[in-house]
This record gives sequence, structure tokens and C-alpha cells, in this order.
Amino acid sequence: MEGAENKVGYSVKKRLQSMDTYKDRASQISAIEATFEAAKQPITKHYSKPGVTAKTVHPLFPDFDLWKLPFAQVIFDSDPAVAGKNPGQQSKEMSRAMIRGMMDENNEQFVAYFLPTPDTLRTRHSEEAEALEGDHEQEYEYTLTREYNWNVKNKASKGYEETYFFVVRPAEGIFYNEIETRVQLRKRRGRTGKSAMNSKLIVKHRDMTEDEVYAQDMRLSQLEPPVLEEDEEWGLGEGEEEEEREEATTPTSPTEGEGREEGDEGEREGSERDEEFEQAFGSGEEDD
Repeated sequence: MEGAENKVGYSVKKRLQSMDTYKDRASQISAIEATFEAAKQPITKHYSKPGVTAKTVHPLFPDFDLWKLPFAQVIFDSDPAVAGKNPGQQSKEMSRAMIRGMMDENNEQFVAYFLPTPDTLRTRHSEEAEALEGDHEQEYEYTLTREYNWNVKNKASKGYEETYFFVVRPAEGIFYNEIETRVQLRKRRGRTGKSAMNSKLIVKHRDMTEDEVYAQDMRLSQLEPPVLEEDEEWGLGEGEEEEEREEATTPTSPTEGEGREEGDEGEREGSERDEEFEQAFGSGEEDD
């Protein structure tokens, strides 16, 4: 074992000695600029597998259009589609499905899975075909179809691994985005079918609140290059005060202070599980 370790250690040390570690600013800038030139070179073969060549080459970018929206991966324990319908109809209904946190008459939390009614499905399909935005006065009706117990993990959860997904847009390229939350749903046992027959969800469009706009702006800021510290990179002239340095690096969003204060005041009391539930699904009560 000692011989193997010495051999590996020697090869690593030799390889590191031949690498430029970019210790100074000039070498870092030069290395970054070199990546743009390298990206222009055509890809003709695999970097390590002889005989493997590229069929097509696509640019890869962050999803600038949709990065502002938080995405969740929802994993069902079985197919949530309504049995007895053709696959095409099932697909249309599930593409418009909604999940929402609910509470029953015993104050037990669960996740409700709603499917659109036929009228809602026709209305939404017509709006999509005509590229119309949702009417604020229009009501969309959904029917409670299934009930689930839930387990949710997000970026704040211990042990959560960063996960990304890809979107292919023809003639544009391939774009990646982040999955911020992962939800596992398992069928809820011991419930009668009465609630599924009578419970309805009525949805109306509304304008976003200032807090929601601020949250989207903050997500988009993740794609912006980091702000350099003025005093570290360029230095400050004599007589300049600490306040001026802070102004140079502080975000200037007009709603930043207001949004954070409202967020602090709006923290709910209760268990961590209750907070996770409301953050993932919202809150609501079951109405028959």
C-alpha cells in the first residue's frame, strides 16, 4: 500500500507542477479570456475516448428567461392520472394539474392533487393557443382528485444535493436551471372518497406582490457576476470613508429593505415541519 500511495502522490505532484495556478490577477484574467477562445474551436473528437466523435454541438447557457422562478421536482408513488381515460386526455389534464397544502377537519396536513374541470381545460387551452395572459376576472375551477402525505427537502435541508435540469429549445440551444425543492408524495390512506367528489379549488389570476417581485429579482441576481470589493481590487483614495465603500457594494433594489422587514415580521410560529409545509405548498383548509 505504501508503494501505491507513493506512486500516486508522485504523479499528482508532477502534474501540479506543470499547471499554472493563476496566483495573480493578470494570469487569472488571461486564463478566463482563453476559455472564450477555446469555446470557438470546433469539437471534432472526444477529449479522452478514441474514435468517439460529436454528432451535433449546441451552446449551453443558464436559463435566463426562467431562472427567476423556483422549480420543484414532485415524485409520486404511482401514476396520478385518472384511470379509464385515453393517454392523450390524461396528459392534457396532468399538464394543468395543481397541488396545494390542505388541512382536514382533524387539523391534519396533507397535499391535495387537483385536476382541471373540462371547462377550465378548454379555457386554458384557448388562452394558450391565442397567447393570451390570464384574465384577472376569470375563475378557473379544479377538482380534488387525490390526497397525499408528503416529504419535502429544499436547499436549506441538511444533506440536500444541488440538482439541475436541462431544457432543449430548437434553434436557441440547451439551457440549464436549478431544482430548488424536491417533494415526495405517497397516497393518503384511511380517507373516504367523499372529499374527492365535492372539494373544489377556484383559482384567479392576480398581480405579484412586492415581496414576490423582490424574490424573483434576487434569484436573477445569482446569474450576475460578483461585485468586486473596491478596496481590495483598486484601493480607495485618501480621505474616503467606510460609508462610501459600503455604498459601492450594497444592492440598490428599492424594495430590498422593505421586503426583508416584512419577511421578518411574517415569520410564522410553529414547528419546522409546519413552516416547510407552507413554504412548499401554501396553506389552506379543505372545503366541501
